[in-house]
Amino acid sequence: MRSSNCEDASGTRIIEDFKGYLEERWGCVVKAWRRVLDPNRDQSLLFPEFIEALTRTGWHGDASALWSSLLNRAMENGEDSAVGLREISPQEYGHIHTFQSWTVEHFGGPIEMFRRLTGNRPNACLLFEDFRDACFRRGYPDDAE
Repeated sequence: MRSSNCEDASGTRIIEDFKGYLEERWGCVVKAWRRVLDPNRDQSLLFPEFIEALTRTGWHGDASALWSSLLNRAMENGEDSAVGLREISPQEYGHIHTFQSWTVEHFGGPIEMFRRLTGNRPNACLLFEDFRDACFRRGYPDDAE
C-alpha cells in the first residue's frame, strides 16, 4: 500500500503534466479552459463532461488518475462531484478571481467595467494595452499578472 504522500505526489504530477500539455497546445490553461474544456462556460465539469473535454484536447494520459486527482482537489475546495479551473491551475484561477472581485468592487462587475471604459458605446472594443492601462489608472495592482 502506498502512503498518501506518494499518492499526493503522483496526483500533483499528473495534474502538472496535464497543465503543461494545455499550456504547450493553447498557450495558457485559461485559454484551453475557455475554448476546449468548458465551452459552455458553466465553470465546472462533471465526469462525463470531463471525458468529453479530454477527448477534445487530444490528451492521451491516464484519464482516471487525472480525474481522481482533480476531484480530490475539488473536494478540498468544498466541491463534491465537479472540477473546475481552480483544480487545474489554482494560480490562474486566483488571478481571475482577484480581477473579478476588483471589477465588482470598483465598477459593479466586469460588464459594467467594460461599458464604463468604452463610454457605453455599442459594439465597442478595446485594445489590450488600452484595457490594461485603464485598469492600472483605476487602481488595479501594478504587480498583477
